[in-house]
Amino acid sequence: MKNFYFLILIYSQFTFSQEWTHFTPSDNLINGAISSIEKFNDDYYVGTWVFLSSETTYGLGKFDGTNWVKISDPNLHNEVSSLLNDNNGNLWIGTHNGLTKFDGNQFIKFTTSNGLPSNFINSVKKDADGKIWIATNNGVVTYENNIFTTIPQLIGKPVYTLEFVDTGIVWFSVHNEGIYVKNLNSWSILSTSNGLSSNSPFVLKKGADSDVWIGHYIGFSSNSLDRYNLSNLSMTNYYLANGLPDFYVRAIEKDLNGNIYIGTNNGLSRFNGTTFETLNYNGPLESNIIRSLFLMGSELWIGTFAGVSKNSTFLNLDDFKKVNEISIYPNPSNNLISIYKLSNNTDNFLYKIIDISGRTLLNGSSKFMEQISIESLIKGNYILQIEVINGEKWTQKLIKH
Repeated sequence: MKNFYFLILIYSQFTFSQEWTHFTPSDNLINGAISSIEKFNDDYYVGTWVFLSSETTYGLGKFDGTNWVKISDPNLHNEVSSLLNDNNGNLWIGTHNGLTKFDGNQFIKFTTSNGLPSNFINSVKKDADGKIWIATNNGVVTYENNIFTTIPQLIGKPVYTLEFVDTGIVWFSVHNEGIYVKNLNSWSILSTSNGLSSNSPFVLKKGADSDVWIGHYIGFSSNSLDRYNLSNLSMTNYYLANGLPDFYVRAIEKDLNGNIYIGTNNGLSRFNGTTFETLNYNGPLESNIIRSLFLMGSELWIGTFAGVSKNSTFLNLDDFKKVNEISIYPNPSNNLISIYKLSNNTDNFLYKIIDISGRTLLNGSSKFMEQISIESLIKGNYILQIEVINGEKWTQKLIKH
């Protein structure tokens, strides 16, 4: 575990005054993308998984305030997709091979033989009445009084997640079909015909007042974040030009002040009701690829592809800056990159790509949103410098895979 202050931020003009704590595999944190974070019995649990991997180093980890330990049990699969503390003495663990309930002493596994529609669990949630809802690759069931009950309208459908939007109103994200809306006993569907960015939304989050936030990451789209207003039934789409740092959104969280946090493949954004402010790999994060967010009071845990970063006074942070005036996509990249500007500008610019010793390896001119080849670069970390005609300059970190 590393505790330190960011006093000088290399390659950026911004400084960070808050204390951050970071956990990586070198601290005995389990490997893999941090898919979920939850607090249970005063300990913090993280679940990880890596697509199409059978590595035994992935799975469920526990932090007791001092040490990380990996938890292994015959009734617990090592690809963990979702965690839920039901506040009744149980931690529910959704995996890619069944659902496990942990009561603090023993692990109990549920599979299709117990009533699940699929052993591939995508999300586990609890409603206001304490009922457990399980979204799977083959439909949704609820669990109450030791009984699984199937939602008939979703039989056979791959459901990524669900969200309790209001009393009696539940939203379900269904692959290739959009959002199934259950309003008491009636059903409707939100799709691209209603303004949705794609028909495979991945994450849903009820915001303040009447807003529902919708994040996308399946497939390539020019925008990946939607905001639906329940009062006037209007949809607002957010683009890179609005300040979103990346196309792909995997996590959304909200705080008590009404701010919305958006985890992307290019850092963490905070929407304050008017603008997006971004914290990314130029700042105090283990990785720019965000997979999960967990807010407990004023403490936000940020699960990334390379570890966990947290700040105990996150609601008071001024570390969010508009550092995403420009963004690189994709980043990391193999051969081609494009540079996007907040204003969606198509003007010419000059660029340099330098290595960590300061040597210029590539330079030239281009336009925003056009592609630049970096095929000649070897794998590693670089610095991209941009200058436009009026003299404005930006610096961003570039990763070549």
